Amino acid sequence: MAKSLIALVSLAAASVLGPASGQEPPSLCLTEVFEDAAAATSIKAHFLKELARRESGFDSTAKASSSSATGMFQFTTQTWLRVIKRYGERHGLNVESRAITIGPQRAAVGAEAEKHILNLRYDPRVAALMAAELINENRTIMQSALGR
Repeated sequence: MAKSLIALVSLAAASVLGPASGQEPPSLCLTEVFEDAAAATSIKAHFLKELARRESGFDSTAKASSSSATGMFQFTTQTWLRVIKRYGERHGLNVESRAITIGPQRAAVGAEAEKHILNLRYDPRVAALMAAELINENRTIMQSALGR
């Protein structure tokens, strides 16, 4: 939880500071993706845009060299499987959500479905929706911890 809190505080501060040099603003298509995810989840589009800019420079094919983090929002394998399991059905990913089993230590999925589900991290629409759902989840955890 502390890591999530630090990441959210850093993101909030970064959104006040403005864009980093050398990064292009999102295309009209990506702007629509952020607006659609915002409408579906109550997370503001500009917050999602800033997160995508910070995580990947709006690159939906970004891949971290030091972890399994992939896509515009840099979801790791385990985080992605967990958010698809928890929120996928809300966004039409019924089959994918049901294919995932959450164990005490890890999320698991059959080999056939795994590649398809993990490749959804490259889909800006799905990734934005899952990022917004995870932000909502972390916001709820923080509000509860802070007594708000």
